[in-house]
Amino acid sequence: MFINILITGATKEIAVGTIFADAYKFWTSDNAKKYFNEYMWCPDWFIKENSNLAIPEYAKLPSWYEVNDLYSEVGFFYDQYRFSNIIICEVDKSNNIIQEIYNNDIGNFVDEYDLKINWKEVYFPTDEYILCSTSVESKTIITPSFDSTKEIDHFDLANISFSGLKIYQHNLITSIDYKDAGTFKSKQGSKSNKSNDITSLSFFYFFFAKSFEFCLIDNKKEL
Repeated sequence: MFINILITGATKEIAVGTIFADAYKFWTSDNAKKYFNEYMWCPDWFIKENSNLAIPEYAKLPSWYEVNDLYSEVGFFYDQYRFSNIIICEVDKSNNIIQEIYNNDIGNFVDEYDLKINWKEVYFPTDEYILCSTSVESKTIITPSFDSTKEIDHFDLANISFSGLKIYQHNLITSIDYKDAGTFKSKQGSKSNKSNDITSLSFFYFFFAKSFEFCLIDNKKEL
């Protein structure tokens, strides 16, 4: 039988990269730190709108998604994934629905079937200063973020599992797997990333909310 998994809801992109010590010290200073989130949201716009704030050349950073020399990833943000909905259907070879098997919130799905989430903690063995940036896009309930079909014999919901990453304080779901059948891989395109098996995270649809978080880290203290 063919099984289709469709997920709608919030997706999260994370970028982790190194910055110079002088830039870190400037943006964590008392005078500048209150402007940092606004600056990182759009550096060019911020500089034009805040010409009175003197930003030295060594403290000027590129857009957040360009600071990713250590890591970049896209997935479902675990701490918010209860806003996402999972629909599992039996389909034919042309992906036409034969019957709906499950339709509910992902968090409820994990709890109801006591599903496993295989977490991998990501560490960065560097004593440099780090910028960790995240962007959350919340899609409408009818907008698919993940769409994948796989042929599976004797399908059982309890055999589904998830894999994810723990990066600093962020938990990110990055793949959906089935026992003895491997990973569900999406048929849609995605942004490039380094390890993600959720290759369908779709950024081609309109979103109704987008939020950002930027965190400066002295990684020596994290080692």
